[in-house]
Amino acid sequence: MLRHLARLLLGAAYVQQGIDQLRHPEGAADAARPYVHRAAAATPLPDDPALVVRAGGAALVAGGLGLATNTAPRVAAALIALVALPVALLRHPVTGLATLRGPEGTRLLSELGLFGGVLLAVLDTEGRPGLAWRARHGSERAAAGARRRARSARRTARREARAARWRLRAARHEARAAARDAVSSAEGTVRDAAARVAAAVPAGAR
Repeated sequence: MLRHLARLLLGAAYVQQGIDQLRHPEGAADAARPYVHRAAAATPLPDDPALVVRAGGAALVAGGLGLATNTAPRVAAALIALVALPVALLRHPVTGLATLRGPEGTRLLSELGLFGGVLLAVLDTEGRPGLAWRARHGSERAAAGARRRARSARRTARREARAARWRLRAARHEARAAARDAVSSAEGTVRDAAARVAAAVPAGAR
């Protein structure tokens, strides 16, 4: 509730400031004139300081409405942040410590205070983890999952190796048993053959 109220108040202040810029761009336009001329010479930006100031005012109104109505508040606050600081410096030029102590300095500090609130609104995730936290913990979860899979693979490999050793031992036992059976069978066959030969030979011939 307090978060929404703070956004409403902050957004209303920037809506009012944006409307003022749309209606009366002259002061900020005069201060912005040399910068707009230089930017227009190097970019497709129109060489019209009043138009640029009004465009900034429209951006402030749009961002302020987004904050006030809690519609994409972080995006709205980011839009305000892009415009509010240069506009504040243009509207309240401070050329030294003496002017900073005067009325223009007071107004500039007031607008910078509002700008600080906008920065907080940009960073406000309403208790939800931010992108950096999700990215970091996502990578940690992925690494933990990879470690679990590696441990599982090692356990599986060890089980399969033990099973293979048991199968090898069983095969050796079976081979030895088969060899013993073959030898016994061969010995029995030899004995049977010898007995048949002995029975077939006449007694006198022996």
